Amino acid sequence: MPVVFPCILVFLLVIVHWYRRSKRPNSLLPLFLLARESRRPSTLTWSNIKVETSRFNQPHALLSNHVAAPRHLLLRQVFTATYNIGIVVAVLGQCATLVMLAWISVSLFVSMLPLSPSETDAAENIHASIAQVRSLHNPTTSASFSHSSFHLLIPGLTVPFSHILPLVLALFCNQVVHEAGHALAAALESVPLLSCGVSLAFFIPAAFVSLPHHTVQALPPLGRLRILAAGPFHNVLLWLLVYIVSTSGLRDVVWSLLGYDNVGKYGRVVMDVHAESPLSTYIPIGSVITKLNDQQVHAFNTTIDVWDRYLNLPPDMREQDTLGWCTNENQYMNLDTSCCSPNSATSDFTCFVAQRSSLGAEISRCLSPLFLSASDYSSTVRRCSGDIDCHETEICILPRPDQDLLRIELLLPRTTLADYNDELDSRLRTILWNGPRTEVLEDVHVGRFWPRYFFLPRQMPELVSLLTSLVRLNSPSPEIADHTP
Repeated sequence: MPVVFPCILVFLLVIVHWYRRSKRPNSLLPLFLLARESRRPSTLTWSNIKVETSRFNQPHALLSNHVAAPRHLLLRQVFTATYNIGIVVAVLGQCATLVMLAWISVSLFVSMLPLSPSETDAAENIHASIAQVRSLHNPTTSASFSHSSFHLLIPGLTVPFSHILPLVLALFCNQVVHEAGHALAAALESVPLLSCGVSLAFFIPAAFVSLPHHTVQALPPLGRLRILAAGPFHNVLLWLLVYIVSTSGLRDVVWSLLGYDNVGKYGRVVMDVHAESPLSTYIPIGSVITKLNDQQVHAFNTTIDVWDRYLNLPPDMREQDTLGWCTNENQYMNLDTSCCSPNSATSDFTCFVAQRSSLGAEISRCLSPLFLSASDYSSTVRRCSGDIDCHETEICILPRPDQDLLRIELLLPRTTLADYNDELDSRLRTILWNGPRTEVLEDVHVGRFWPRYFFLPRQMPELVSLLTSLVRLNSPSPEIADHTP
């Protein structure tokens, strides 16, 4: 994301400009507005920018008086009961944090102990099984370093460096919600707000609220616990809200009202292709990728991203295709076998194998895979799971598993969602890729939503989806920071 550093620079310039204006003795504001404003002192150093204000003190006091009024007794009881639940959630979060830290410490200590060869093989098998399960059920693990259930989000190392700006925004959003929880619980307990503000230390944003220490200490123990636990409790509520919106149909309704169509039931729509990638010539922007080999990539289950999962799986964990193609046996047997040898040089041919049940052995031959992308051939050829599915003069062939041949089936772009149902056969195209599948994942950016109107930014739904995903991943961060000893 080349706009990351300009955005950060603009943000810093705005903060510096605001800071300098706040130091001016004169102002164009009316005197009665200046009399009501009580700005706290701000600080600006080379490593830290801190902006503190008391503008929200009066709204906070009005809210406190509103909740404390006798006519709103029922509302106060509801909020009190809700924040009592927050105490339980915070205590459970603290226990989970201690257990997690203890588990990570023990795991790291055990991993440094010398193991025998048999124990090493067993440990590698266990880690491989865990990685396979995670890749099937959690596509985000490919972009984050994980030890047990703990994921570190480090831009440039465990997540793409282009995600640094959404990651910072997600972290700041969680902190604002966290501090708002403390402020709202303080209003419930009739504790005044002294100030609130934001800071930026080494490009890491933070939010804070300031409460009078003596007033908080004078509260009953349960009241102090409600204020203390309200921050992490609000982070849990934010996580639940984002999860419900992300996994329900509400997201589709919102984007539909904003002018975007959900083409996820057809596959993945191509948002962008890297200009230097060889795929940029063959995959137009706006086309819909429907299959990777024989794997459908449509998204009926939004919790599993088939596109990421399929392309991220290492070769030893991939499920091989079970369906082959029927081809003429005599022609196949007369083909060359040089590309199937272990020391063969890279060529335009792919090693195919045929399993003859009568011979009980594999028959390997070299064949150009381009016949799989020919529309007239791919639409009429018979798929097979064995010779029994072919004619007597045909044989069932499959690419050899180590050839790493990837077939990308797509629909050429149309302007409206209704067009995706018309003339599908005429718009079908098959692209063959022979190389690392992770390059396809890096070079081809796909999404689920496509704008109905040309002036709408096509990347907007995916950027919002990335931001909400990072908000969910960062939601436990303030809880861990508050409850870590």
